[in-house]
Amino acid sequence: MTAGCKTFKKSYKVYEGGVKIQIGTIHMSVQVCVKSSGKIKSSKGTAWGDESGAASKIGWSLSIGNAYESGRGGFYTNWRADGKGQVCFLRITPVCGYQERYKMTMNYGVKYGPVSGWYKPRWGAKCTNSKCRFRFK
Repeated sequence: MTAGCKTFKKSYKVYEGGVKIQIGTIHMSVQVCVKSSGKIKSSKGTAWGDESGAASKIGWSLSIGNAYESGRGGFYTNWRADGKGQVCFLRITPVCGYQERYKMTMNYGVKYGPVSGWYKPRWGAKCTNSKCRFRFK
C-alpha cells in the first residue's frame, strides 16, 4: 500500500480574449498526505502568479491570492486560489479597464479503502465573472 506525502504542481499561461500575447502565468502546488488506510491525513497548498511579456509592459496586471482548502472529506481534498487581472493605460494613469476575475482549482480524491497508488488530481482554471475573457493554456 502507498502511504506518505506527494506534491502535485500545475501552471497555466494566461491570455486575454483573442490577444495572442501572454499576460502572465499562474501556478499552484498542493501536497497531499495519505494514511495506509486510504484516508487523506492532511494537505497544504500554495499559489502564485507572475506577469510576463509585452502585455505586462503596456499595462496588464495579474495577481492570484493564497491557495485555500475549499472542501475536504476523508477521501478527497479540494484546493482553490482566486485571482484578478486588469489593464491600466500604460501603467501611468489611474484609468483602468474592467476587472477580470478567475480561479484555479485542484481536486484530489482516493478510492475508498487502502490506497494502491497515487491518483492524478483534476486541475482547472476559469473565469468567475461574466465579462471575463481570460484564456488559460
